[in-house]
Amino acid sequence: MRRYHVRGAREEASEGFPLVFTTALPALDGVLARTGCLERAMVQALFALMAVLPDTNLLHRGGAAGLDFVRDEARSVLEAGGVLAPDWRERALVLHRACVARRLSPGGSADLLAATWFVHHQRRGAERP
Repeated sequence: MRRYHVRGAREEASEGFPLVFTTALPALDGVLARTGCLERAMVQALFALMAVLPDTNLLHRGGAAGLDFVRDEARSVLEAGGVLAPDWRERALVLHRACVARRLSPGGSADLLAATWFVHHQRRGAERP
């Protein structure tokens, strides 16, 4: 969004979705290797994206304050251990409820999570004989 001087979906796509490869896949792979739990791995990847992505959907719905809120809260979850912490699910639900109450939706992060899922499956297919 030009108004906020951030890259949008077009720029992310034109650059080959760098956050998928530098942020989301490492988060997904790391948790998957440690836990074997795909749900946890996907949630970790989502929080990793939410913590860094200048999500234009959040900017549209909540302005800079909404984006900062979600990014700060996602970082807080990650700093507390992310999905490896015993209370990870409750922390995730607290942030979910706070976003609903503020009418915030990290749609850009969700879109990149879908791209991460796609790349993850493509890589798994390439590893099979």
